[in-house]
Amino acid sequence: MPDWIEQLKMMLPLLAIVAVGAGFYYTTNHRLDHLEGVVSSLKADNDKLQQISGKLEEANSKLKDDVNRLRKTVNKKQDKRK
Repeated sequence: MPDWIEQLKMMLPLLAIVAVGAGFYYTTNHRLDHLEGVVSSLKADNDKLQQISGKLEEANSKLKDDVNRLRKTVNKKQDKRK
């Protein structure tokens, strides 16, 4: 056999290992980039939800105050009728 074929046989496993390592690095890097995008999107959504939650809590508090005022008014009117 020619000498270059022997050298190719010795280099083939090393080239395969390099190719597998490069593929692993590429896919891992791609997955991490995708996950970073997802995390930043979820953070933005979380911030919006917290703002909405705060507004809903304020509205709920105002509604409770309004209901309590109406109850007091109704109770006063009922007491006057008696």
